[in-house]
Amino acid sequence: MTAPDAHAAGTDGNTRGFIVLAVAVVVGVLLLMNLGAGGTSNENSSNTTTPPPTTAPIGGTTTIATTTTMAVGSGRTPSEVKVLVLNGGGPAGAAGATASQIGQSGYTMGEPANSPVQVDSTTIFYASDYQPDATSIALLLGKSPDVIKAISEAGFNGAEGDANVVVVLGPDAPPVEQSTTSTTSASGTTTTQSN
Repeated sequence: MTAPDAHAAGTDGNTRGFIVLAVAVVVGVLLLMNLGAGGTSNENSSNTTTPPPTTAPIGGTTTIATTTTMAVGSGRTPSEVKVLVLNGGGPAGAAGATASQIGQSGYTMGEPANSPVQVDSTTIFYASDYQPDATSIALLLGKSPDVIKAISEAGFNGAEGDANVVVVLGPDAPPVEQSTTSTTSASGTTTTQSN
């Protein structure tokens, strides 16, 4: 058996392969650095508009920056989505507390009430084209997107009114804290409990 002849000038196939690999790695690193330094990706991103804050000198006027958040993929702001929270087996007072929580994120809230249907666990129903908004609300409540369903599956018989998203709380909804206030007057002590 004889050894292959060595090439006096030039590079062999292995060396050329390593050079091509090194160039590919450098190009990949440069592309990643470009994405991290201002490149954009439109995949599953929330649209957020944040103008830079402007502050005037002392005694002047101050302008505060505002942020508008849209649900992933819906193109709507929370104020454009009407949400109704119904209690379908959750603790007493949970619908009001949950409606308040969702409303703090800017959604237009309907009056919380009891649900005509009972659920085994919290379920979020959406009207046609409002699935992305329902997903955003599920995430806001700490739920996975697999708890959302089309409103046609609910059987509300019109109880949903004109709501775009209906949250039906089940037994898994967190309990509502009870607050008690005591007032002492000359005639005695009065205790008020709010739900």
